[in-house]
Amino acid sequence: MNGQSMLLGLGVTLALLSSAGGAAAAPAGAESAAGIQTLKAVPFLILVNHLGYDTQGSKSFVVQSAGEIELPGFQVLDSDGNVAFEGLLTKIGTVDGWKGRFFHQGDFSTLVKPGRYQI
Repeated sequence: MNGQSMLLGLGVTLALLSSAGGAAAAPAGAESAAGIQTLKAVPFLILVNHLGYDTQGSKSFVVQSAGEIELPGFQVLDSDGNVAFEGLLTKIGTVDGWKGRFFHQGDFSTLVKPGRYQI
């Protein structure tokens, strides 16, 4: 790529940060004895560029879920499992004509160190 480095091997291991502080075994929307409200489990996909990202270019991904959920943040982990980047997810919402799909977008364009990472 014209001598420019690329971020390679971006995996799709999810490290989304929940505003509820963790998952619990209670039914969706139920409150535990400690007063912590649980999140409902919704299937999702993480859509990334499978060819890699240019270190100086824009770098983003999309989370597609089967239901509307709140996903406030994400982490990008390096090959040793250390947090290389933390960011917020932007709620995109729905796309006309695509029933049952909700979208969030994450941007990690400021991560410029070449390497292998996981979201």
